[in-house]
Amino acid sequence: DGLEESCNTPEFYQDVKKKLTRDGVVVVNHFDTSPREGLIKNFDHIYSAPIHLNVVHFCTTVDLTLAEVADRLCVFIKTNPDFEVFKEVSIGKIL
Repeated sequence: DGLEESCNTPEFYQDVKKKLTRDGVVVVNHFDTSPREGLIKNFDHIYSAPIHLNVVHFCTTVDLTLAEVADRLCVFIKTNPDFEVFKEVSIGKIL
């Protein structure tokens, strides 16, 4: 419980955002469908992709088109084959 709570606070995501490069994307996997308060308070742009019972949020500090998010995801998948499930999901912008 303690670890999960500490990783979902606005302060945690504020620290993550400080380390993010301009082109960086933070990927967060949630078991429910709502974005966390910490994400909303710290990221100007949040995209989501439902995968099975989870929702994966892609958070950035710059506005990207859905095509740009998909392109970055393709690069990520090429270097991390365990995430090939993302090839078949639809991504939508929620913030």
